[in-house]
Amino acid sequence: MPPQPGPNQTVKVVLVGDSGVGKSTILSSYRGERFNPCYVQTQEREIKNAKVQVGKESVDLQIWDTPGNAHCRTITTAYMQGDVKGVIVVFDVTSYDTYLDVQHWVKTVKQYAGNENVKFVFVGNKNDLSVRRKVLLEAGEELAKQHNGAYIDASAKKKDNIDKIFKTMAESILGVANNTYFEAKREPEPDDFSRSDGGGGGGGFRCTVL
Repeated sequence: MPPQPGPNQTVKVVLVGDSGVGKSTILSSYRGERFNPCYVQTQEREIKNAKVQVGKESVDLQIWDTPGNAHCRTITTAYMQGDVKGVIVVFDVTSYDTYLDVQHWVKTVKQYAGNENVKFVFVGNKNDLSVRRKVLLEAGEELAKQHNGAYIDASAKKKDNIDKIFKTMAESILGVANNTYFEAKREPEPDDFSRSDGGGGGGGFRCTVL
């Protein structure tokens, strides 16, 4: 069994899900950016670093925002390779198909991540669209239970539970089960984001990250 990462270590977290479920918007919301109702497609996958305070400790998440397009999935599997410690799987609560496709993403992660102890956080995004909702909260919770992960109902637009997504991911990676551990006496440091060039290697092929 590989050793669990300790505090103050940088750990790789991959953000996956079908196109249009709001993966990039979740990251933007977490950064405090204003929600853009006019959807803007990101032309390249991005890597962003977030320092998440967990009690008196901190963990640096290196977050890989990956393409969800069907024709890009072969490329996406390459991003899952390496020492992946956590995976955030996003679906759209107004689209049952994206919920069903979560099984595909879990299977892909387990096949390519190379880490049997990878931690899962499942996110049902767009819970602000309650009238159009098709995936119930209980279905998301059951999904997480099935894969020994955590489920969070969220809205990137309303910034509902967005912080909780990354806090839960950090807690899971550090392996601390008791939530009372995270009640720090001092104020947490602000999340520190930096953007890598996302560079990487040849080929001019680009996929859209949604």
